Amino acid sequence: MRKVMVGMFTVMGLALLCSSTEAKPTKKIAKPASSSQPAPPSSSTPTPPPAAEGEWSLAEKQMWIAAQEELDSWMKRANDKCGTKIVGRFDKESFRGLLDPKNGSTGLPGYAGAHCSAGPGALDEICTVVNDNEASAKMARDAVKAKISVIECRWGGKGKSAMSLSDKKLTETIDVDTDNAAGFQDRLKTFIKSKI
Repeated sequence: MRKVMVGMFTVMGLALLCSSTEAKPTKKIAKPASSSQPAPPSSSTPTPPPAAEGEWSLAEKQMWIAAQEELDSWMKRANDKCGTKIVGRFDKESFRGLLDPKNGSTGLPGYAGAHCSAGPGALDEICTVVNDNEASAKMARDAVKAKISVIECRWGGKGKSAMSLSDKKLTETIDVDTDNAAGFQDRLKTFIKSKI
């Protein structure tokens, strides 16, 4: 059986070798007909294509870094108070077209930074020892640990403020036009306490 297979491979190899060394006829390639219209003038500065969905300019990427650092500082306070390792993040696509360097280093519109800090701020308050009641604070810390692992801030826009908790992800959809950040944080705190 082995000799048969070796023989087959040898024959196939020779066939391939012979077929690649055969002379092949050459075809003449016709020149394209000359056009009576001149080629369009080339611009010295080409216009870049618009960024595809999911792509961000360098300026926007730098603003997102600043926004994330700000959110991380709020998350650190909440995590220290609650004894957790909850991750804070943005639903960046919901902010598409809203970042502007005129709004500061984060580029976030209006009071969006303060609104996005409402989630970690609410957790900070929930896990705080009130009136020396350590047992109540421990119960709150245990509930937060068990039920929340991510806080995501999403842009909603006017009239679209919302909050949800699903699969250990707390989503806060912000509306800087209607809500003030402190009031939103109070509502978020009440919501979280009712869900954990």
